[in-house]
Amino acid sequence: MGIFSDSSDMPWFAFEPETFGFPGAYPVERWSAAQLQYARAEMLVSGTALDKRDERQDLPLYPEKVNLWDFVCEVHATMLCGESGKTPQTLFTTSSGQRARTRAAKYTALLDSIVNKSDPALFWTIFYNANAYGGYGMIVRYNPGGEFPIIYEGVHPMSLYPVFDSQYRVIECFIHRIITHSEARWVYGIEIPDNEIPHYVEYWNPDEYQVKISQRVAKYKDGTQMQGDNPFKVAPVVYIPHLRKRSEWGVSQILGVGPLGLDFNARLADVSDAVRDMAQAQYWGFNVNQPREMRLGRTVIWNVGDGYDPRAVPTITALQAPANVKDGKTAAEWLWNLVLHLSHIPGVALGMDEGSQRSGETLRARFWSLVAHCMVERLFADSGLNQLAGIAVAGAQAIGLVSDGGLDDLRREQVWPDMLPQERLELVNEMVTRRSAGLIGQRSAIEKFGDVRDVEQEMSDIQAEKQAAAAQAAAQSQPKETQNDRKTRTDQ
Repeated sequence: MGIFSDSSDMPWFAFEPETFGFPGAYPVERWSAAQLQYARAEMLVSGTALDKRDERQDLPLYPEKVNLWDFVCEVHATMLCGESGKTPQTLFTTSSGQRARTRAAKYTALLDSIVNKSDPALFWTIFYNANAYGGYGMIVRYNPGGEFPIIYEGVHPMSLYPVFDSQYRVIECFIHRIITHSEARWVYGIEIPDNEIPHYVEYWNPDEYQVKISQRVAKYKDGTQMQGDNPFKVAPVVYIPHLRKRSEWGVSQILGVGPLGLDFNARLADVSDAVRDMAQAQYWGFNVNQPREMRLGRTVIWNVGDGYDPRAVPTITALQAPANVKDGKTAAEWLWNLVLHLSHIPGVALGMDEGSQRSGETLRARFWSLVAHCMVERLFADSGLNQLAGIAVAGAQAIGLVSDGGLDDLRREQVWPDMLPQERLELVNEMVTRRSAGLIGQRSAIEKFGDVRDVEQEMSDIQAEKQAAAAQAAAQSQPKETQNDRKTRTDQ
């Protein structure tokens, strides 16, 4: 039985823009290929693929329902977020001059504010779902009624229909999802009849945007329609793939181990059945004047016929217990290790493999497969997040949040937290040595420690303490005034 033997089990919606009032030549066939990939991944990560039943006995085919795919996605997302669990920071830098450096600092602070006012779990959610589906969308939102006028939002891939250019940048896109009647009424100001399904459709291209609820233009809180000129001048959406090997939609981390996860659950079911059968003793015998199969509770006794003893004394003998529990357990463990291996998750990451008996440097080396894989994932995320940062700055300039200024002379990079914890004493010794040798700045050394929330304030406090200590030392170095000196000065 395959993973997707019944295609009707998969969530599916063939999005046709023309149905919602957006005629045009859109890549509907490519969207369908992406949606098929997402639907297959959804069956795995949601555990729906484990809901199959044995039609012969009407029993669950995978009774334990161990969702290894969810586990794999969770490990990768947590590793991407790093040891501190913080979101990556977009840093603008330049070497062009003081004005450019000032602008870079302002843009960096702007992006910090955007991330701070967005959902704090947004990036973990994006990385988790990118591993599951192969990619995930992010959009820059103009949020005039919120705490900050611009925020980031995630867009589920099953709701996102982008049109890419040859460099995988989004030229135009649709966002489609089914919403409730209450959301249509109270959020978008549109009354939808009870017998009609409310469809939310959002459209962006470089020139304009429009939001419709079941072909009715949505409204802002002030009653104005949600359509008009695009202030970002580009579609404010990026698609962040988990890895992009051959497909524009990215590679799902779990689809490759989908059959292994099912087989693992099947072997767990075999072991469970074997243990149950061993706990229920079975017997056979002859000269038993009963039907060929007898049941005493859950115990089965088989009558295999009459014996040669003329006294016809009933004889019952216990069957030998099967020895396949150990073999089944070994097979399940082998499949478990194979899933971890193909998912780049070393045993030491789960507290196994005698990790506590090894040095810190050895442990970091044993993490190489997972760290190296996640570093490549970060590269693809870097591209999308840097592009998103440029869109956010353009939007902030359009609404007057920051002054106009180009981005051509600025570099953008993502500053990620360390994936693995580092021994504190080792880190302190390294920073002290490098600082003494003039090989690292104070700011970088403080940031390396990772336990200071406000680096600027910490540097200011350090400078203030140095000045106070210098002033105290200067005061102590002055000769003390004797009592006669004070009397003489008073008389004068």
